[in-house]
Amino acid sequence: MARSNAKVGTPRQQEIKGLLETGREVSEIAEILNTTAQAVYSQISRMRSTGILPKAGRRGRPRSVAPAPVPEAPANGSVAVSLESHLEQELRETTERLAAIDEQRIQLADESTVLAERKSRLESASAALTAVPEPAAA
Repeated sequence: MARSNAKVGTPRQQEIKGLLETGREVSEIAEILNTTAQAVYSQISRMRSTGILPKAGRRGRPRSVAPAPVPEAPANGSVAVSLESHLEQELRETTERLAAIDEQRIQLADESTVLAERKSRLESASAALTAVPEPAAA
């Protein structure tokens, strides 16, 4: 019986997925794989459409997140612990915002790929139409 390749993807897609999971940026992945960022974005789009990667999140600009307020020092005077927890919270929020921005960049690249393909098809159709000779006048 043949093994289904639905959630596995091609070796190249597996490589891209592994690099994404390690936190690499698309530009870094493109450089590592000696290809263009657009080619990586196209593979990401294909992996999303086949279920290898989760679908993109919500569209639009991420909401602006105000920095977490600096908490008051606890009664025992442990300012260092309070500051550390504040910095950890701010780091988590910043990481989430960066992930949302990266997701938007991927979505825009996906849209750009679709539009470029549409433009190419339209240009081909237009060239084919202009190549058709006019009927002879009677």
